[in-house]
Amino acid sequence: MKLLMKNPTAIFLGLTCLTSVYAQGLGEASDPSEAEPSFDERARTDIEAFRQRYRDRGIPATPQDEEWAAPSDDIMVRKAAWDKFTTDLTTNMPENPMWYLLRSSHLLRYFSRDAEVMAGGIYKNTKNTLWLDFRDEYFDIVAPLMTEFTWEQPDPKKRGNYFQSKHRTPAKPSGLMDRGGIFDSSFPPDRWNSTMPDGSPNPYPGDTFALKVAVSKLFQPRPEDYDGQKVVFISDTRFDVLWTTVKQVYDRLGPFTKKVAAAANKEKWKLGNPGGAATRKVDLNSRQTREYKREKVGYASYYEKFWEEFDVYDEHDDPSKWMQSEWVTGLILGHRMNVYATTNVFVAYGILVVTVYNSVLALMMDMLADIALRANILARSSVASIDPLWGLPKDPSFDLDVSILEKYPEWTEGVYMTWGFPIPETILPMVEPIFQQQREERDQQYELWKQEKEAKKKALDNWDSIDNSKPK
Repeated sequence: MKLLMKNPTAIFLGLTCLTSVYAQGLGEASDPSEAEPSFDERARTDIEAFRQRYRDRGIPATPQDEEWAAPSDDIMVRKAAWDKFTTDLTTNMPENPMWYLLRSSHLLRYFSRDAEVMAGGIYKNTKNTLWLDFRDEYFDIVAPLMTEFTWEQPDPKKRGNYFQSKHRTPAKPSGLMDRGGIFDSSFPPDRWNSTMPDGSPNPYPGDTFALKVAVSKLFQPRPEDYDGQKVVFISDTRFDVLWTTVKQVYDRLGPFTKKVAAAANKEKWKLGNPGGAATRKVDLNSRQTREYKREKVGYASYYEKFWEEFDVYDEHDDPSKWMQSEWVTGLILGHRMNVYATTNVFVAYGILVVTVYNSVLALMMDMLADIALRANILARSSVASIDPLWGLPKDPSFDLDVSILEKYPEWTEGVYMTWGFPIPETILPMVEPIFQQQREERDQQYELWKQEKEAKKKALDNWDSIDNSKPK
């Protein structure tokens, strides 16, 4: 009979219990009247206790035994293999899953910043403390990943930094994506476009540095030289912590989005013109899977699945230097002045939160899965023993193996899907023309909006130039 050891630690605990029972048998006979649990019961109890400690802490746990030492998560690979792995994750940005993981962490910061500003603005306008509760609850949910999304630059000659919002007292511990975290995304990002304004290729100097730091922190490489044989010891522990934490934040944010949507959709909002129709509600539906297959179309095309929601932050300028987005300020001010714009400020807040849940965190989970596949392939070239599960999540609730990763799954509804949802993949070709028409209509609307925005900007610039030319 072939024994599949998916959890070596669990097997170890079972053997420990077996050894203990055998040792008791060598001593004095036990009193048969005492109702002691059987070996199987004790083994199950110990294994469940181990798993529970792991779930509670979100990090690899160790049994409460002074003589027990945790097995190392390190593997040893040849330096050439490690260098290739690192190069693949720090170059060719538009087709690099690690780059999109970095960018999605930037997006988490921008969305969180604007969501916090909007919730605080709605409270000031309505005096309804529910929106302050939403602001604080959202912060607490994303805090394990990120707490610093307020940009401050006290000295114009020096780059600024992100800080925790001033209303947080006492301050929360920094998240994994804050300054100094194991996936530090506080570095100033490069522009999104793959080309510079003059048409030359974008070298992404800032992002290259940030990714090299991220790869080093996540896998903790330790180079060694054994008689001229150059090898590198690497660990997947921190990578597992990051992956598990993203999933935990996603799981907690799900019920919160429903609560926000229910509150936002209750608020009455009409267009500015008399008798205008009520604006749309917060939509909790997930995006269609398998419409864009990144294993075939590449990451740049796969990003189009989320592009419409992220585009406001994909400007040429660095969004990290914005105090908050202009449209957020405009909505709050218009609401305060009873100017009911086309966009419902309550629904807009709900859309921000739902986008973090359905798109930002989902993109993170997709990219983490692809990085894990590459890490697992690297582990198969280990110089010593090969761990077939290296790079995969240690939390059994993931229910994930290499065969699923090889299909490039899409994180949707809390699971990695390899099938079409909500529309089955078999009938997607028939629906694709409808999707394409809808995209074209939205693109046209977006182009008109950009033209109007550019016209207003030029008008303001001309007004400022005329005003400045007047004698003082």
